[in-house]
Amino acid sequence: VPNLAGQQIAYLTNQITAFRDSKRANPMMSIQAKYLNDDEINNLASYFASRKTKRTDDKAPLATSGATKATQCTGCHTATFGGRGAIPKLAGQHSAYLTKQLHSFKTGERKSGPMQAITANLSDTDIDQLATFLGSL
Repeated sequence: VPNLAGQQIAYLTNQITAFRDSKRANPMMSIQAKYLNDDEINNLASYFASRKTKRTDDKAPLATSGATKATQCTGCHTATFGGRGAIPKLAGQHSAYLTKQLHSFKTGERKSGPMQAITANLSDTDIDQLATFLGSL
């Protein structure tokens, strides 16, 4: 389950809309979003974006080794990993959620050209270290 607090409004709006419109699949989210109208989606996105983010993980050794792998994320997700516009915030996200999403991009289960290109070069250990680092921010 992702940490939605402090997430980008545009990103949340796009993702909830994708669940509602069956462009992104998740059994729980698809059902929840199915009957939401655009105003309700915008209100939900605004609410979660306004919430303060808290650090979710603090596993120092993994986080330290993951810091060197995170440089490839800064071009889109910003130097503070706060995201912008439709690009999600990664800082403070649950490491287990990030690990699952990175694996989903790597296997092609989740689609995004840039993310699939980046994850193709990451080992399982790299993904664990990167996710732990981002969750520790």
